[in-house]
Amino acid sequence: YSDKNEIYESVESEWKIDKPIGKSNIKFRNGNFYSGEIKWENNEPIMNGKGIFESPTESYEGNYQNNIKNGYGITTFKVNSVKYTGNYETGSMSGYGELYTFLKDLKNKFIPSFPILIKSIWKNNKPFSETMYQVNNLLFTGDLVNNSGKCYEGYCKSVIDPHNNKKIYEGNILNFQYHGWGTIFTEDPLLGKMELYSENKMGIPNYSNIKITTNKLTFEGVINDSDTFTGYGEIIYSESGEKYYGPIEHLSP
Repeated sequence: YSDKNEIYESVESEWKIDKPIGKSNIKFRNGNFYSGEIKWENNEPIMNGKGIFESPTESYEGNYQNNIKNGYGITTFKVNSVKYTGNYETGSMSGYGELYTFLKDLKNKFIPSFPILIKSIWKNNKPFSETMYQVNNLLFTGDLVNNSGKCYEGYCKSVIDPHNNKKIYEGNILNFQYHGWGTIFTEDPLLGKMELYSENKMGIPNYSNIKITTNKLTFEGVINDSDTFTGYGEIIYSESGEKYYGPIEHLSP
């Protein structure tokens, strides 16, 4: 094989009737390597079909069409261990896929202690719809804005604890912490199931302006002690519609 463009160091194939059959091996002059199915056009080997591609920066195993990732494949980036498993279309992540990545710090470096698994329908390398983020054993579902991996923010329609499959939050988040207006779903030994609606700040409810709903009542006001739910505000009882305004303890007058 004569490489007029000096792209290939060597091409090894098994031939039959002037066509490569089975697996071929291509060594590129830049150090890249491909092992898999090819086709031959204009005296050039074309990666086409299933194969494995290795470069100094990434490893890819999957389907090619005319030298471009197309169809199902797995890409692993060697420097940061980021990994994508799913569908490609003309070289871009498109269709269903799962990306294992990490949060980035302000210097744009990956934080190994903060892994993120993103499951989504992708379009042009970006999550497009039905996106779920698995972080710290919690499942976040929503369309979040990703600022180059350094900041994930937006509205989550649900945060699920997979251990009991319970919804524990709905609302705005920042880097997978409750941040902004949202509802925390929790349970108190005395009061039962509760919904805490407030403008959260980095995972902490704003007890100075909060709405709490149980199966018996709705409270709006200030909570000074979140352990005993002591504070001041208005209670509306669900069954009778009666109202009370004043100091409370355990959400009772």
